Amino acid sequence: MTASRKNPAREQLDRIEDALIESILGASEAELREEMVERGEDPDKCLLLEQIVAGAKVASGKRRMERAKSELQEWRTGQAKTLKFDREAVRARFEKMRSRDPELASKMLLAARKGEGLSESDVEGLIEDLAKLERLDDKPGSE
Repeated sequence: MTASRKNPAREQLDRIEDALIESILGASEAELREEMVERGEDPDKCLLLEQIVAGAKVASGKRRMERAKSELQEWRTGQAKTLKFDREAVRARFEKMRSRDPELASKMLLAARKGEGLSESDVEGLIEDLAKLERLDDKPGSE
């Protein structure tokens, strides 16, 4: 006969842990500061750490915003990094895939507007997506 009960000592530790977490979450900032001082710890170090983290978040946000502004400016002036690929070669591979799989062709027809088939812009978008996927496949470590 095997007992499926938890170890009583483990259960007691779990209850102590739960009570400790509950006491921390339920304490006010003043109570926590007071307890830290009683233990000989500096509560302002926690505040300093919070300020460092907050500063890092702000700096990161500013860098991301600057990068986005720069990319927008490049896009507006036409200097954006464009995906260069042999459009006709990718179109041929796309058409080959579409002709080999009748189910794919019918799904594309269902997805197209008003059931009339894909528009030229739909096809162009798919070709660009296929080129991006192929480029990802060609990157080292992508397998």
